[in-house]
Amino acid sequence: AALLNGQTVILYDKPTLDAAAVLETAEREKVGLMTMVGDAYARPLIAELQRRPYDLSSLFAIGTGGAATNQRHQDALLELLP
Repeated sequence: AALLNGQTVILYDKPTLDAAAVLETAEREKVGLMTMVGDAYARPLIAELQRRPYDLSSLFAIGTGGAATNQRHQDALLELLP
């Protein structure tokens, strides 16, 4: 979606998820759309967002696919990233 709208695309290419690195990159690059894979990504991202604040005011959507995201994780993301 970002590519088709002329936005910068950033790919996370590490073998394991480093939630702090993902959120620091999103903050620094002013990411607008982020994708993730269900609970496997939501859980560590939520924990990191609870650990410290990030300026993600540019983030307007999170897409998820490949696996379901538990409703409690969806609710936590909506609370942490209104």
